Amino acid sequence: MCKTEAVDPSNGDSPWRRAVIDDVQVLVCPDCQRDHPEWIERAEGCPICASKRLYKSVGEKVCRSCGHQWSTEPLEL
Repeated sequence: MCKTEAVDPSNGDSPWRRAVIDDVQVLVCPDCQRDHPEWIERAEGCPICASKRLYKSVGEKVCRSCGHQWSTEPLEL
């Protein structure tokens, strides 16, 4: 949202949050999470469990909550 470059935490969990918004995987910085709480409403949800904890891997979306994988991209041969 703010174009801040993500940095790895020195130790522990990252305060950045991963989401898929408009079919693009994004990282949301702690400041944008606080200043723009509507970001989570824009994030896509899993069609099985509705979790917003998604990531993209090789063109597929993967739910970190239930493990469901799906693709909305057409298969090209």
